[in-house]
Amino acid sequence: MVDIFDTKSIIRIEFDEQTKQTVIKYNNVGEFSPTMPTNVSGQEIISFANFNSYIKSVEPNLNKILFSRKVVLVEGPNDILAYKIAIEKEVEKVKGDKKYAETYLSFLNIAFIVHHGKATAYLLIELYKHFGLDYFVINDWDFDTDFIANLSVFPDENTLKQDNLYLKDGADDRSSNSKGMITTNWKLINSAGIDKIHFNIPKLEAVLGYQSDDKDSLGILNTVQALPTYPESFLPTKVREFLELDKLIAQTTSVSTKENSKLEDELPF
Repeated sequence: MVDIFDTKSIIRIEFDEQTKQTVIKYNNVGEFSPTMPTNVSGQEIISFANFNSYIKSVEPNLNKILFSRKVVLVEGPNDILAYKIAIEKEVEKVKGDKKYAETYLSFLNIAFIVHHGKATAYLLIELYKHFGLDYFVINDWDFDTDFIANLSVFPDENTLKQDNLYLKDGADDRSSNSKGMITTNWKLINSAGIDKIHFNIPKLEAVLGYQSDDKDSLGILNTVQALPTYPESFLPTKVREFLELDKLIAQTTSVSTKENSKLEDELPF
């Protein structure tokens, strides 16, 4: 295994389906110098050295992003659990094959990575960009109301902090905690890109209909498994497209149509 934070020794190769040959996707011997977001005092939210030590201790599977075609970045283990189960159910619904559904993500080489907190997500997003990896970010919004589109239009943090969206919560002044959450969400949108991020509003448990706030993984598992369908608020179109579920449906429908057409041709009437 290689240290993804020491990028000078890394060569990333990939098989190109169009040209039918292996190509070099990454071979950058320069230094990895991410632009880290800063807090109000102008200091980095987390230093590169501290993040490097922290993430390798907490998330030892981080290196697998180097061997993945696509990466989904989520907040915690319950997010991974919920989305993997949902994906498996959606694939099985289309294909009617449980084994195929269980291996779908591995077959497409799509990895799920946990960042364990929004303040540590920025560096991983910078890594994905540095390596030229296709990524998608899923986080809790932490507000009851949806103002994602309004928040995404601010060109910089100073402009945001002069606007009533940041200053006011209805007729009242926003608390410092509420302002901090707005800033963090804006930085995530700005870093990832509005088309590369999905927020569960206000959080994962709510969009799944899980009433308790106990973060119980078994309870969330049972809830996800019991849902017959998944709402747009949890599994939106852009996430389905990133996971290539739309392609799977189109391919399966095409094959089914051809088989039915062939069967009709063979019928004696």
